[in-house]
Amino acid sequence: MDPQQDGTAPPETYHKYLPALDIPRFQVMQQQDAHQYAAEFKKSGQPPWLHALYLHWRDLFKEPFRGITTDGEHS
Repeated sequence: MDPQQDGTAPPETYHKYLPALDIPRFQVMQQQDAHQYAAEFKKSGQPPWLHALYLHWRDLFKEPFRGITTDGEHS
């Protein structure tokens, strides 16, 4: 079946949205294990947009769990 007809896209269409693997961040990351990467990420705050997201979620983890809702209201 033609990929255009079944709703799937050929693999090459998404590659333009992926960052190049030869940028310094990924070159350094290849030499680190997960613990080293996490420690450096927390210390350096790089990349800033991802570090800001991490800090935001870290604050959300401090809030008590109030359950799951279908309408946004908590009882």
